[in-house]
Amino acid sequence: AKILGSELAEADLVPVFEEMLGDTDEVSIGVVNHLAAFMREIPPAARLDHLHVLARIATPKSDVTIGNWRLRAAMTEQLGDLSKILPASANEEVTIPLTLRLLKDPASAVREACIAVVGSVLQNSSDGSSSAWRFGQIGRAMSAIKLMATNQHWADRQAYVRICGAFVGVINDNVL
Repeated sequence: AKILGSELAEADLVPVFEEMLGDTDEVSIGVVNHLAAFMREIPPAARLDHLHVLARIATPKSDVTIGNWRLRAAMTEQLGDLSKILPASANEEVTIPLTLRLLKDPASAVREACIAVVGSVLQNSSDGSSSAWRFGQIGRAMSAIKLMATNQHWADRQAYVRICGAFVGVINDNVL
């Protein structure tokens, strides 16, 4: 995609990219492992047009079925880098809600991957002001994360502690 340039990559590679996502698990995971790098090479407007792919990948077959957790874990690992190249509005509409949903994924590997990137996703979605962390989508995300501290399920409480640890060094001290 980098060699072809953004216009040719969009015209010629995006259809192949989306087709490969429907291929075997090994191929799909390989494609998803390079999702952020690929999206970086297509025009910003095209990135927004193809965000629906994230929701399709991140949706397990049901709430109790783990399904293709490896694909969701690979996609989750890309969210931090994706949030850097997307506008704040796209992060608020897609990336942040997706991150919060993946924190509750039935597969522990997906939840662990999400814990590692949630700080980056929120930081990349923020304009740096402390008010952004209290209001709007980021504020609602922080409220949802804080509620995990008092949840009856032990895994949510443990995830909260690990998220706090992951925030250290990623999120500016003055905004929290």
